[in-house]
Amino acid sequence: MTETRSPFAGLPETIQYDDEERGPVIEVRTSTIGPVAKQLEEVGTGVIAFLGLVFACHQIFFVYSPKMDNVVLWGTIASLISLFYIGMLNYLLHRETLIRFTVDRIEVCRSGKWVYYDRRQQHRFSLFRHDRADWEKLKEEHKRAEAALKRKAYKPRYFFSDSYFVSLDHYGQRNDLMCVFRHPDAMQILTRLQACDEIMDSYARAGNKAVLDPAADWAPQPGDLPAE
Repeated sequence: MTETRSPFAGLPETIQYDDEERGPVIEVRTSTIGPVAKQLEEVGTGVIAFLGLVFACHQIFFVYSPKMDNVVLWGTIASLISLFYIGMLNYLLHRETLIRFTVDRIEVCRSGKWVYYDRRQQHRFSLFRHDRADWEKLKEEHKRAEAALKRKAYKPRYFFSDSYFVSLDHYGQRNDLMCVFRHPDAMQILTRLQACDEIMDSYARAGNKAVLDPAADWAPQPGDLPAE
């Protein structure tokens, strides 16, 4: 196996390397959160922040004295503890997916289970809005109408309507790879997978020797300057 390198900048994390048996390999690792997990994250974050406030107030008013030094000290401690648990919650609710491209296959690993697709067959990556988006929209509109009748303000909060499935259409069948909250994040993953697939197509056409660097497409010529 040759040195690992990244053909793309930014997220999702993408690396490329050459395998002695399978040839060029590109791996894309994503960490995504779905609509249900996002709701749990928001509720959990509020609960953790509230408990942190309760803890700080208990220490300031019942254990120590409400002096400025104690307020700053325990306020800082409570904030750091809350941030730690919020970060842990965020980590636990995100789901990692590994997509590996070779010339012949697309390999997907979720929750430790691998699924393999023949890349030589007709396929494409697509984006689909969550199946419960219309249901959620009707529910939120109904709540807003009820609030209007009571002369109350209601701001709809959408989770499923702002969630998308990144899917692989293979043999005419839809295979959902992951559910992603927020359209920009879903599009970022989709375009990355499409780009990796195109690179693998170029490898296949060139006999596993596709060129990603334009300078590498030229053979050495007499009088050429040495590469820096």
